[in-house]
Amino acid sequence: MDHYHIYGMGNALLDREFEVSDEFLEEMGIDKGHMTLIDGERKKELLKKLGASKNVACGGSTANSLIAATQWGAKAFCSCKVSDDGDGRLFRDDLKARGVDFWAEWEEEGQTGNCLVMVTSDAQRSMNTYLGISADYSRKEIHEAALKNSEYLLMEGYLVASPTAREAMMVSKKMAEANGVKTVLALSDINMVEQFHGELGQIIGDGVDIIFANEEEVKAFTGERDLNRAIASLRLLSSVAAVTQGPKGAIVDDGRQSLEVPSISIDPVDSNGAGDMFAGVFLSALAKRGGSLEKAARLACLCAARVVEKWGPRFDEDDLGSVTDEARSLGLIS
Repeated sequence: MDHYHIYGMGNALLDREFEVSDEFLEEMGIDKGHMTLIDGERKKELLKKLGASKNVACGGSTANSLIAATQWGAKAFCSCKVSDDGDGRLFRDDLKARGVDFWAEWEEEGQTGNCLVMVTSDAQRSMNTYLGISADYSRKEIHEAALKNSEYLLMEGYLVASPTAREAMMVSKKMAEANGVKTVLALSDINMVEQFHGELGQIIGDGVDIIFANEEEVKAFTGERDLNRAIASLRLLSSVAAVTQGPKGAIVDDGRQSLEVPSISIDPVDSNGAGDMFAGVFLSALAKRGGSLEKAARLACLCAARVVEKWGPRFDEDDLGSVTDEARSLGLIS
């Protein structure tokens, strides 16, 4: 069995990105800047209104993070669920082309999940997600051998919306802990934190090794309005808290030190996938490159900032080459 730096579990979604106005969001009753779950009829209604997409690619938070990690040298495995339909085949082929191994329970009936990502002129992304067959993600999708042969288990918070997926997360976390695999949870979205606070707490249980979240999510999850107090509260739940702050950068706290890592000045275009990029690069830097928390966070902030300057949640070869040169010039990689 191959050794993996990161084993990820999450919703398999084919991302479709659209450029929209604030007026469109208001007209369609879309919660700006957040993720909202929708049904099939709502998806059809939105697609009729949205027109041509700017970008189509395999997505979902975990897939985005794993692709980012592989671009920085990590070996990654994705556990997910898709249907044997056009979107499912696109998802599979794109993930494979990006170098991510995967386990997907194929279903002939049902539809592969979609995420409609609507981006406004201020670069904020508003997501309406139709889970499709991913709503039935369960312990059947766990690849035990791959999980046991990994260094990190990455779980996305979006999964807690499904009872069967929550069970799979609990089983996977217990398996990881029994085999010395570090556990990582991304809180994912403020709506998930507010609607499934207790379920996220259940997944964390006695604690995890790393929590990824943004400032808004951390405050909502801990109930603390002050960010420093919120991060201090996370010390009871996680060995490391990596908290992103958008253009202000990130704070990484391991209980002994709290590192404030600034971002860089950019002209934002599309914030979709910035948090996923941060998580994937951060984990890759720790697992593959053996870097310090500070270097991992600085590299992750750099990549997250640069991906916001373009459409789509990941780098093409030219983008990656440019960012690699920049990271090398900053002493973040050799």
